[in-house]
Amino acid sequence: MPEEEEALVVGEVEVVLAACSGATVPSQVALRELAASDHAGLAALLEAEWGDGEAVLRELLAEQSAAPGRMPIHVAAVGAEIVSAGWVRFHEGTEFASLWGGSTAPMWRRRGLYRALVARRAEQARARGLRFLQVDASPDSRPILERLGLHVVSTTTPYAGG
Repeated sequence: MPEEEEALVVGEVEVVLAACSGATVPSQVALRELAASDHAGLAALLEAEWGDGEAVLRELLAEQSAAPGRMPIHVAAVGAEIVSAGWVRFHEGTEFASLWGGSTAPMWRRRGLYRALVARRAEQARARGLRFLQVDASPDSRPILERLGLHVVSTTTPYAGG
């Protein structure tokens, strides 16, 4: 069954990092890579945002296990609560990294968390010598990503079920 159309956006890592420079988050927010102690909190965020949070978390952890270091997951936490998350996939043999997730709990939106997590993932892409970021952007994420220097090159239509 077709889902909502997404914009395929692409941008240069250096341009995105320049646009993200100086971004701050509230002082009570900790930005970090996912730890085992964050699993329940990430599952809860994914459940609230997309449904089926436990299954999505299992898939992410299985992918990380199968290809260590190729898909870091980043979170923004307030205490034990995960309030925003996103992950990055590094594509071997290309100059691209793709950004995924990008979920922020409604009460934490418009506080710089999404931008800060984009910046963390872009920094990792730069450290690996990658030049470009790619995102299948939802209508909510697209304007933020465009302000950060990514450009629409096409659209995609995800399909669910089967």
